[in-house]
Amino acid sequence: MSYKILESLSIKDLENQVKLLLEIGWRPIGGIAVGVITIKDKLESKYFQTLIWDKELINNDIKEDEKRKKELKMLYKKSL
Repeated sequence: MSYKILESLSIKDLENQVKLLLEIGWRPIGGIAVGVITIKDKLESKYFQTLIWDKELINNDIKEDEKRKKELKMLYKKSL
């Protein structure tokens, strides 16, 4: 089982990240958490969502695994 915590300064961006991961088999745990951070002397909200990916619940077909890896790489590049 894999475990991931997504974070974003934008609720819409977090939603988009979660939707991408849901499409490839990740499942959320609980609700969204909100924290506050200081950026350049200004308080900003930061949003978090925890997800799991359980190989036993997903078809382990090699093509699906390769698709998942490519989509995760794209997601990572978008989040930078």
